[in-house]
Amino acid sequence: MRKAYIWQQRTLCEKFWQQRLALTGELRQLKSRWRAQRATLKRDIAALRRWRELLRQLAFYGCRQDLAQIAMLERLLNADDRREVVSG
Repeated sequence: MRKAYIWQQRTLCEKFWQQRLALTGELRQLKSRWRAQRATLKRDIAALRRWRELLRQLAFYGCRQDLAQIAMLERLLNADDRREVVSG
């Protein structure tokens, strides 16, 4: 369990704190999956979209957006869109 400094205080109510913990937990799972199965996950459009959405949602809970990860996911999703247009 992580300890907080004495002068740190929660700024979210319990409900939002639990939602933020759930989001960060799901993000942790996706990052772990990315490390283990990068080639497979690059083609999993639903997982990439969910990952992007989770990163965007964290901003509403007081977290900084990880703009580098969002940009990476946008590139992967846009590359897939271009492949569909060329093959379609």
